[in-house]
Amino acid sequence: MIELRKEDELQRERERMEAIAAGVIQINSRSEFEQKCVKDATGRLMVVFWGGSWCRKCTALKPEFVKLTVELTREYGEKILSAYCDAKAISRATDQPPSAILKDVAGVSVVPTIQCWRNGQILSEYVTGVEKKDVMPTVRKMVAEHLI
Repeated sequence: MIELRKEDELQRERERMEAIAAGVIQINSRSEFEQKCVKDATGRLMVVFWGGSWCRKCTALKPEFVKLTVELTREYGEKILSAYCDAKAISRATDQPPSAILKDVAGVSVVPTIQCWRNGQILSEYVTGVEKKDVMPTVRKMVAEHLI
């Protein structure tokens, strides 16, 4: 059991490092979100993946989101930024449960949710569906609408 837990932790760390290498900003607090996704991203499109490490769908989609980030950065360059926000990480700095803090910060009521932001405003939102294969093409279309 301990070995499985260590393997899970190692896998999460590998995924985190891959995300960082791909340019996905890791958000661990509300203040980080406000600084990196709102203030520092002024004028650029920010694609934000709201997820949770306990959520199977979120953990399955995160590597796909990282791949999509690499593709979008190649296509759009400096016009776009991406971030991953883990609900538990954000809630640790507060006395609110993950669901309450996500609702408060971004109006998110269900994870995984992917939003497009610009200048501190939500432009669009996609609450992921049942089919994993449909998620990233839908997000790609959503991004393209805001960059064309």
